[in-house]
Amino acid sequence: MAGLVLWDIDHTPIDTRGVGRALSAIAFEAVTSQPMRQQAKIDGITEAVIFRETAKLHGLTASRQDFENFAEALTDQQIRCAAELRERGHALPGAAVALNAFAAAGVRQTVVSGNVRPVAEINLATFGLDTHRVGRRRIRRGRRHPPRPRRVVPPAVRQHGLGHRPHR
Repeated sequence: MAGLVLWDIDHTPIDTRGVGRALSAIAFEAVTSQPMRQQAKIDGITEAVIFRETAKLHGLTASRQDFENFAEALTDQQIRCAAELRERGHALPGAAVALNAFAAAGVRQTVVSGNVRPVAEINLATFGLDTHRVGRRRIRRGRRHPPRPRRVVPPAVRQHGLGHRPHR
């Protein structure tokens, strides 16, 4: 079977059960010196946009360097708190089975995520979902790219002539 599966990280193969937001709050405060009282909407946008919009909610203007510092602080927190993430979060039912089934069928898999790359990799590894080559070098949305429109067709899908159903 030929094909391509694009995976998001959060709420597709895993659920961090609030740990991700808590770690974002710690990283936000480390970078801005302000506690994160509220967070911007997170669905369908990249970590960079979430950071920028959250900063705006706090009356701050965030620079690109602020985001890079945030991404580094968030990665550090993910590493430090991997045990808590493993304890509180979980791989969603069927995630490992689906990864295994697609791999066994020869389906190419890749991650298209709003997370920064190291965070996405840590999340996959924490729950044992990093055993297949799930296109790790393609985890790229979170750091450098602007928000994606709801109905964008990723280039890899167009390249392979595959259908696409947007994540809702």
